[in-house]
Amino acid sequence: MESLKEKNKKNARRFGMNKKELLSLALAGAGILGLAAGNVIAGMAVTPKNVALEIIPASSSNTTSSYQSNLIAVDGILAVNGTKITLQLKNGLFPGNAVIGLCSEDNTLVANGTVSNADNSTVVLTVNQTIGSAYVLRVVSNATGWTFNCTENFTEGVPVKIKGGLNAGDTVDLTIGTFTGTLFKVKQQYTATLTKATDYIDPDKGYKELKVGTTSSNATYYINNSTPDIGVDATANFTISLSGDFSGVKEAKVNNSTSGLVATLNATNNWTGSNSIGNFSSNGTINITVTGNDILTPRTFTVSLKTVPGTGNIAREIFLLQNVVSHEWLLPGVTYYIPFVVSRPGDETYIVLQAKKGVKSSYTVTISALDDSGDLKSINAMPMNAGDRLVITASDIKKQIPSLTKDKFAVIINVDGDESQIFAYANICSVANGVCKRVPVKTPKGSIVE
Repeated sequence: MESLKEKNKKNARRFGMNKKELLSLALAGAGILGLAAGNVIAGMAVTPKNVALEIIPASSSNTTSSYQSNLIAVDGILAVNGTKITLQLKNGLFPGNAVIGLCSEDNTLVANGTVSNADNSTVVLTVNQTIGSAYVLRVVSNATGWTFNCTENFTEGVPVKIKGGLNAGDTVDLTIGTFTGTLFKVKQQYTATLTKATDYIDPDKGYKELKVGTTSSNATYYINNSTPDIGVDATANFTISLSGDFSGVKEAKVNNSTSGLVATLNATNNWTGSNSIGNFSSNGTINITVTGNDILTPRTFTVSLKTVPGTGNIAREIFLLQNVVSHEWLLPGVTYYIPFVVSRPGDETYIVLQAKKGVKSSYTVTISALDDSGDLKSINAMPMNAGDRLVITASDIKKQIPSLTKDKFAVIINVDGDESQIFAYANICSVANGVCKRVPVKTPKGSIVE
């Protein structure tokens, strides 16, 4: 028996169709079943076209503005003259009042029917002459004449409008009898990735600048085009927004590779910007500039990038990036966390630091604390000579942070040295009797230092 693969090759030669455009219906054992089996379809296989999610309307009551079509070859239908063959679409619509037909290899119209006004997803074809298992058929539209449209619509196929409201992964399927093939597959045409930029706050510049200067390293975003094959580019404006702690930040500039500056983000526009980058064909960078006058603290920034509905040919809001970490600012050296610090009448917390001699002669220490509103604020950087003890009290910290008035708070300590050279501990001591209790000092991974 001739294989399906061999039949498909013949179909391509007979109709001049691309292999990927053939909807091949193969009947196993067609010669054995014979015409007595009636309308029999043994199987269906199709390579679907990809449809861009971005250009499908968001509303389920709408459809794509234009029809898309696939050439369809049918092999193995057995039908007696006068019987019916039903074609049913899922998530798609035939043209209203259109006449759909089946054409034989000799360009004879063997079956046709009119699409119902009430339900344009279904058409019932009436068989005009007995169809045998040896027939290879094409599905065509506007099949009003017996032979005219079978020759004129040789390469047209059946046009289908795709329903709105579909999402990535949904399909537009055609069912003939009990067998189904996928004509179109919905996929997101554009995706984006983001390369995070990591920078270090510079102790030598009073923790007011980054190691690279007043400008943070670029976070690079890449917008990838997966190229759905319907031949329609998605176009729209986009909104890009930056989120995070902007204390000490002057502005952020968003650039892309084709048109340069896209948006300037700052406090004036609440760190959001909107602009157009054409067909989403550009890659870009996000550059953050600090004021150079404010003490900087460790933090992360996140970026969201989404389409603006109703611009270009995109009818919905689609996120390409959603709260993805773009920049990370770190303190150099070793960092310690003290989650419980007390400064109140009768009780005082003492934080003690010491460094070994030999590696460096002096170190810079910065201390940050969570103020009453939960924001991280830093006190002036302090020097620490190797071998000497540096003692900081909780009341010292409160004096330098006016927005910190609570008796209990959390502290972050950074020393610009190697962890193996730095020692740290903390005690809460009673002023009345001098009794002290050890306070846990933790590393970034959560382990206790002592």
